[in-house]
Amino acid sequence: MMWLGSGLRLIALVFAVLFLSYALRLYASSILTLMLALRNNLKDKANGGIRVSLHNNRNAVQLSNGVEAPFVSIHVAVYNERNVVDRLMKALTSLDYPRYEVIVVDDSNDGTTEKLLRWMRDPRVKVIHREGRRGFKGGALAEALRHTSREADFIAIFDADFIPPSNIIWRFLQSFNIIRSNHKDKVESWEMANDVAAVQGYQRHILNAGENWITQ
Repeated sequence: MMWLGSGLRLIALVFAVLFLSYALRLYASSILTLMLALRNNLKDKANGGIRVSLHNNRNAVQLSNGVEAPFVSIHVAVYNERNVVDRLMKALTSLDYPRYEVIVVDDSNDGTTEKLLRWMRDPRVKVIHREGRRGFKGGALAEALRHTSREADFIAIFDADFIPPSNIIWRFLQSFNIIRSNHKDKVESWEMANDVAAVQGYQRHILNAGENWITQ
């Protein structure tokens, strides 16, 4: 039985190393994120720039310096989501942001399409139904790009089972560090202040967190 005990200790050691490695990577990435946020904040002050501030006013069409807010195109690929699609569309059409569109590419065959058509009464919503699933989710998102408004400055991609909070666009725009562009002391436009090309939000699994001990 000695060899069995040694084997179990070896397995325990391997798992301990794996968990330690994961924890160290998590802590390192958290520290790096905080350092980058601090660096960007200092750069803002040095450049005299401004970041997009959080708004709760649906009519806040302009940034705090008088520049028109960037236009955001939201893309969602949907496949047989009839149980959650109304919840998703209600959230997407209630965002606290003045200039955006919602493009839904639907590959469904379970009744989701009929529910989506009702949301097309909102002028910001475009629904594209595909008969085949060519390219699956990637193909659907590529199709969304072909229908994106020429005004779009940013593109946001959400999952169909996600419920975006009302201020999510303002929060994402903060990460792109939008600043002033001055010409003869007049603010004419916004531009990128750093080299951020994409931002991924942290996914919180809270929809059924209190359902049972597994989800908790």
